[in-house]
Amino acid sequence: METRVGPEGAIYVADWLNPVIGHYQASYRDPRRDRSHGRIWRVTAEGRATLPRPALGTSTATELIPRLASPERWERDAAKFRLYRLPAAEALAALRAVDLDRATPAMLYELSGVFAAHEQPSAALVKRLLAADDFRYRAWGAGLLAGWGAALPEARALLRQAARDPHPRVRMAAVVACGWAPPTWGAEAAQIATLALDQPLDAALEHALTQTIHALAPAWQAADAKGKLGLETRPEALARLYTTMGQADSMAKLRALAERPGLTAEARLKVLAVLIQTGAAAEAEFALRQEPNNAALADVWVATARLRPGSDYGALVRAWLARPEPFAQATACRVIAVAGKDYGALPKLEAWLAEGTAPEVRLAAISAYARLRKAGALARLGPLLEAADPTVRDVALAALAPHAPAAVAEGSGARLETCRDGAAVGPIFAPLLELKGGPALLAQALTKRPPKAAAARLALQWMAQVGRDDAEVRRALQSAAGLSDTLGGYDPALVARLVAAAQATGDARRGEAIATAPARACLSCHQFAGQGGALGPDLSAVGRAMSPEAIVESVLWPKRQVKEGYLLTQVTTKDGRELQGYRVGETAEQLTLRNFAVGGLDVVAKANLATRSDVGSLMPEGLTAGLSPAELADLFRYLFELGK
Repeated sequence: METRVGPEGAIYVADWLNPVIGHYQASYRDPRRDRSHGRIWRVTAEGRATLPRPALGTSTATELIPRLASPERWERDAAKFRLYRLPAAEALAALRAVDLDRATPAMLYELSGVFAAHEQPSAALVKRLLAADDFRYRAWGAGLLAGWGAALPEARALLRQAARDPHPRVRMAAVVACGWAPPTWGAEAAQIATLALDQPLDAALEHALTQTIHALAPAWQAADAKGKLGLETRPEALARLYTTMGQADSMAKLRALAERPGLTAEARLKVLAVLIQTGAAAEAEFALRQEPNNAALADVWVATARLRPGSDYGALVRAWLARPEPFAQATACRVIAVAGKDYGALPKLEAWLAEGTAPEVRLAAISAYARLRKAGALARLGPLLEAADPTVRDVALAALAPHAPAAVAEGSGARLETCRDGAAVGPIFAPLLELKGGPALLAQALTKRPPKAAAARLALQWMAQVGRDDAEVRRALQSAAGLSDTLGGYDPALVARLVAAAQATGDARRGEAIATAPARACLSCHQFAGQGGALGPDLSAVGRAMSPEAIVESVLWPKRQVKEGYLLTQVTTKDGRELQGYRVGETAEQLTLRNFAVGGLDVVAKANLATRSDVGSLMPEGLTAGLSPAELADLFRYLFELGK
């Protein structure tokens, strides 16, 4: 079956039954093929006149160009096909008469096909496309440079712009276009393509960059052999080229670069960081020996140890434990905490748990000791769960949660009552919410010893702000706060009643006060007329963009339909963690999530992933719990009128 839209706007459906599947093994001469039966259905809107068929067969190029702006796809396509077949001189004369600066991005997109059909690259057209607000037009503009790059002197500058674009699809189009660069560009195409490394990579962009590096290898390897690759100040790009091609001497080259006279201090630190990230323990030792007191490099070491638990940093850890500076001792403890290897450090860790130890060393020792002793650490660290110093308490909570979750959950209600704002809730709840089985333990503890109503409301507000929708915890907190949530599953009849009530009795001004109240947490994620957060879609014009029914559904059951770009990813790790957030980067080795509960990025090694799934919207259900029918009507009336 096939469908087409006709010139008058009707839909044509070709419909037939053929007993022979059209695979290669069935001959076109097969006698079973039915060549005589079949139907073509013409579908039109009842009671509505069809469009007049445009007369394009005799139109000139000048007459056809305006047709490219038609709202009817058939007319646009037919005009383009006619322009393709006209003599180049006539078509190009008409194109040159178009004011590209005044053309819409949609018109530029249509015109680009005509320029390409007549092999007439246009830098002005690409520049205008790259300036479009819609990333899809920018990506199209970058893609045009794959075929036009050799003919346009501005192509390299335009590709640099696209490779730095905020949207990954545009960056990917630029990277792919670099792979088609002419040999005359030399190593510059690789320089431009690796600009994509300055922002997180998704899986498609990662694959595109790998293929482009391979395609450009003859050019950039020849330049590298002559010492003219030009990436001395961008060692992360240099390392990516080397490691993608599997060059055995890549680490030696980076070491030599780090010791090169005249290298700026900033560039040298970048080289050393790349050595730690991409090399073995020997490269980490070399890098940290060059800069033994640099906190940024120490952080890189800790992050790398987390992602590469198989690396043996024993000699380096022992050397740093023996150093007298608290910074070095704390860094060694942090590596032990993420790697889970003793390295003979347990006696030192036990000694550093005592009060009077330098604070940064003590806090790091708490995490390392819990990682090594696991449930056995509860005897020493249990009292710290109620420490007067909230920083010590919070570190102990996070350290013990994976190993003694029931003990950590037990006092959650009382700890919650010490919170003065939503930010203080995170360290109490997040370690358990991110643990397999942790939400159930937390809900049990909150049910057994519920917090006061004000504290429960504060916790609900925090959960809404960070997008945690753990139903059992939410219900326990709603009970403690005196709120009811009897919404149940999606109900179209309820939607209709709420829409009718909002339109009949709702007050938009009162609804605005509800939507912008801190207790509702709407402004934490959404923007209203330029104010609010950017975690969720901008709602400034939602009343114009969505039907009242769709608005009600999105508020009450936010996970039924999720706007593109706002899908939450949830992963379970093999060591028992459950993390969720927006995917901001992905490579073959690791996944990066923006974790709103802890306010940062979670970088997870793919080798440590047990499960991975998309779980809908960041927006939790139950945000309207506690609103009266009149307040709901006011809220929805406000949303219905936004943008009108």
